[in-house]
Amino acid sequence: MGVGALLTVPVMILNWSGVIVGGVWLAILHEWKILVFGIALVFFGRTLLSFLMMFGIAIAAVGVKLRSVSWIFFGLALLVNIAVVTGWTVVIFDLIVNRPHGNVWPYILWAYAAVTIPWVNIATEEKGLDPKTKAFIWIAAVQFGSIAVMGSILLGDGYQSPFGMTIFFLPIAILGALLGGFMESGRKA
Repeated sequence: MGVGALLTVPVMILNWSGVIVGGVWLAILHEWKILVFGIALVFFGRTLLSFLMMFGIAIAAVGVKLRSVSWIFFGLALLVNIAVVTGWTVVIFDLIVNRPHGNVWPYILWAYAAVTIPWVNIATEEKGLDPKTKAFIWIAAVQFGSIAVMGSILLGDGYQSPFGMTIFFLPIAILGALLGGFMESGRKA
């Protein structure tokens, strides 16, 4: 509980500052295309992500039917879902941040918001339908992995290749998912 609380507060602050500070800052800079792109992701990203995650669900459903080799299909479904989470994060950060800019902060804050809010919307909806959902584990993966991508961009003087973002994202996202799973299991105890 202590570690989770210590990590949750800064992430919550980042969630709000990404939307408010990043959005207002980009409006001041007249970056309307990026703002509209981010807003579209906030409103329609949940639908797109739900569609993309269906591939993993379909693969897992095959695993349920083929019990003797189910682990193969469950592992494949996990890899597909990790690919969706990683691809979503890296593509959005790349589209928003890797453009000419004087100061990277409004871009990385807005990219963070555009990446994470659709996942939060999905998990919140799932929690309403199924209180035992594990969707918040994916949020932890996306949030912590996105923070790692932000760090990689800052280390790259405001720019980072998609490959570099992926290298930073994956290990931290996996740790974030494990931490999210740990926090979920602790909440039920």
